[in-house]
Amino acid sequence: MSQKPPILILNPRKRLQLFWMTTWIPLTPTQYRVLRLLCQQTNQVIPTDAIYDVIVDGKAIIEPAQVHWHISQLKATSFALSGFPLPIENVPQRGYILNLPEMSIILVPEGNQCEHQTTSTG
Repeated sequence: MSQKPPILILNPRKRLQLFWMTTWIPLTPTQYRVLRLLCQQTNQVIPTDAIYDVIVDGKAIIEPAQVHWHISQLKATSFALSGFPLPIENVPQRGYILNLPEMSIILVPEGNQCEHQTTSTG
């Protein structure tokens, strides 16, 4: 059985670009921070408050409804440029979840290595 290639690559050194399916997609700094948080805990509900904190980044106060707007923009941008929306789902009154297999995601760390996303620490 061959391993499928990653379909999502998040690379901070490539001018905040997202590789999604077959296309490189430019991201705003806020979109990058939100998506990185979701990728770090894929298939887990990320509380809306945690996403809010990433959006605000200690700089401003926004309406809580802006969290939904930012998620909607991520999905709309990915769909418009690649033909595939990011599989981010709202979990009512809890938060959001990125529904992707862990091995489909590569997060490029701040260092020089490129590793597949894993949730295990040992």
